[in-house]
Amino acid sequence: PLAQNIVIGGCFQNTKIKNNTRISDGNYILNSGFSFGLFPWEEKQGSANIENQALHLTGTPSYVSQHLPGILQANQEYRLTGEMLDLTDGLYPYMIIFINNKSFVPSVARITNKNTYQNVSVTFIAPSDLSIDDFVELRLYSYGNAFFDNIGLHFNKKSIMNYDGTF
Repeated sequence: PLAQNIVIGGCFQNTKIKNNTRISDGNYILNSGFSFGLFPWEEKQGSANIENQALHLTGTPSYVSQHLPGILQANQEYRLTGEMLDLTDGLYPYMIIFINNKSFVPSVARITNKNTYQNVSVTFIAPSDLSIDDFVELRLYSYGNAFFDNIGLHFNKKSIMNYDGTF
């Protein structure tokens, strides 16, 4: 059936897209590489600075967050990715999704070594009771001296919409 009067990854009211264009390939995180400073990330605790287009967090603990209104959908699979560098001993830096100010543990992505950038990735399924009214945010945490860059939150299962609007 044709997708009519609904929004599906850029398709709105019968606007046709190129054949086999992927839906939801985009990164849901705004300013994920910190090219535009800290905005729209919010400094919550500790100190947050941008150095060489990467986020530098210092303090014990320190974290920034980004509100993700209406992004996650219940029972859908997502992938959280990023690059992290830890320059201190102790707890390694990590990324985690919070829902209504409670940590959603399956979404934790952390590094395991220090003094070198590491790519991290974690796949998780959004809770079945998640609603559009829930407050969802991504937090980047450090317990000392850490860098974050190229943060990503992606819909893990992609659908391909055909030119005629079918999947």
